[in-house]
Amino acid sequence: MIKNCTLYFLILLPCLLLCQNDFNHKLTQQLQSSKNFKDSSVIVRKFIQENENLSTKEAFRLLKVAEDLLRKDSDKKLWAEFYLDAGEIYFHHLEIDKAIENYIKSYEFFELTNSPNKQLIESRFGNIYTQTGNFSQAEEYLFKAHNHALATNDKEQAAENEASIGWLYYMEYMEKDDSVKLESSLNYSKKAYKWIDQYGDDLSKMKLNVAIAQIISFTHNGSSTGDSAYYYYFQKAIKLADTSKTIPLQSKAFAYNQYARYLFDIGRPDLAEVNAEKAFEFVKNMESFEKLAIAKTLYKSYIENKKFEKAAQFFEKYSELQDSLRKFEKYSNIQTLIHQQENPRKDSWIEKHWEKVLIIMLAFFTIVFVFVKMNQKRKLKDAQNELNQLSHKVSTLNSDISKYEDEIIQLKNDSNANMIEMGEKEAQLKDILETPLLTDDQWLSFKQSFERVNNDYSKRIPQYFSNVSQAELRYLYLIKLGLNHKEIASVLGISSDSVRLYKHRLGKKVTPGKENVLSVLFNSN
Repeated sequence: MIKNCTLYFLILLPCLLLCQNDFNHKLTQQLQSSKNFKDSSVIVRKFIQENENLSTKEAFRLLKVAEDLLRKDSDKKLWAEFYLDAGEIYFHHLEIDKAIENYIKSYEFFELTNSPNKQLIESRFGNIYTQTGNFSQAEEYLFKAHNHALATNDKEQAAENEASIGWLYYMEYMEKDDSVKLESSLNYSKKAYKWIDQYGDDLSKMKLNVAIAQIISFTHNGSSTGDSAYYYYFQKAIKLADTSKTIPLQSKAFAYNQYARYLFDIGRPDLAEVNAEKAFEFVKNMESFEKLAIAKTLYKSYIENKKFEKAAQFFEKYSELQDSLRKFEKYSNIQTLIHQQENPRKDSWIEKHWEKVLIIMLAFFTIVFVFVKMNQKRKLKDAQNELNQLSHKVSTLNSDISKYEDEIIQLKNDSNANMIEMGEKEAQLKDILETPLLTDDQWLSFKQSFERVNNDYSKRIPQYFSNVSQAELRYLYLIKLGLNHKEIASVLGISSDSVRLYKHRLGKKVTPGKENVLSVLFNSN
């Protein structure tokens, strides 16, 4: 009797010291049924896992008590079971590094067995590797667990593994943008949904509804059908969070936060704020990563809804989140925003009369545009007139040349011809032929006028010829005006042989493959 009392006291005392809250009485009653330290350790671990709303700090302190209750000489199986329970407790409280450390120790014992514990650890390995981005390892362990569940006809575990595989492929899609992974994600999630929606616990149902809602948001590309399904699954998740008494508060907070983010993304920051506030209410006294994630959603909603005072109060109240929120906040100084809201800026004269200003500017630019176009048209007309004048001069000159040539021929055929008169005629003809119509100064003016009227033609010349000289360029421009070699000679004040030499040189400068370019240029408009 004394031995049992002493044993009970040794077991109960550390638990009472470490568990000073509403759970005291319940744990004390359960420990009264223990027969030894090993049983007590199991009872404490079971108590932690069943009471998921225990604070992280208290859960870990009780876990240390459970570890101390196991004797050093306990067999390997007892320690393997302890490490598995410890892994589950750390996993629930999102201490992933400690969770996987304990799962590995437990797996060393169960790996070569057919125990359900082996399957559970492999599932957890898959979950953790998914969270940490080690997708190939996650896939390996999740399919090991899934195949074992199928072989043993464990429909519950098979459905849970299918849900985990669906989430794994969704995470892979988010990182790699692989549409095949997204389709696989939806297929496995729907497989899991058939069993979990009918037989699963409330927590599994809620998490799977949230997961499917997120997956559908990417598979339907904003279609009305996709939006409807997206909303449907979120509503089911929120209903479970509202009504279930078994879902932990932290998990409820997760569902509300995901729903708030969905509402924010579809342009309803007002409803996002309401749901984010509900989510934060669940975790405001907890120490968890989910608390920061919800705080971000809530703070973002306050800013979008221009509730700057509320955002500032939230910022000040939860000082432990300030560093993270400072990195996240949309604006650099919340007090500046509050000041701007209380002292709205007055519109300037331009902002008040922007329509009139716009009309005046449009009218001004229209006038400038019309003026520029008219000026361009006038310059084009002047250039064309200059070319026409040159053509007229050439025509007149040709008439004069023909007249002098005819008169000289008649004088040569007349035996009584006055040699003095014939010499004067020949001198006049020579003077005409040697006097150019285009001097160097006149050529610059002619060149500008020609290029203004025949812009395409002049731009094509460098494409078809290499190293064209100014003399050859004159030849090409005058050919374009329809002048023959004789007329070109008259305009330039050179011999017809010199003109033919220009054509010969251009023939050698034609770009390879453009041998017929002369006829193309001469016949182009």
